[in-house]
Amino acid sequence: MTYDAFQPWSRLIPISILGRAFEVPENNVLLRCFQYLEPSIPYGPWCWNGECKSDSILYRLAGETDIHSGLSCQIVPAEGLEIVEISPDLQRFLAPLLADVPAAAAS
Repeated sequence: MTYDAFQPWSRLIPISILGRAFEVPENNVLLRCFQYLEPSIPYGPWCWNGECKSDSILYRLAGETDIHSGLSCQIVPAEGLEIVEISPDLQRFLAPLLADVPAAAAS
């Protein structure tokens, strides 16, 4: 039997991580979306259930100015989600991915 860690999805949605544009699978928590982008994520210090807080983020929803805090293992992203800060553990695991994608030009 094959285990698929991802929830069923049919399209990719655009999000921003520290000013860089990515497309991630819909219907999946952000930590799984990060895994889609960077496969080493499952081997990090994550509990996947909201207890460890190693995957904390600050984010803004599309069309809003308020910044919210949360855990990437608990948040299912919507189109246009903007992640403005990530935990040191996420920074370490996402560093190769973020280094390869140039930041978006300021508008």
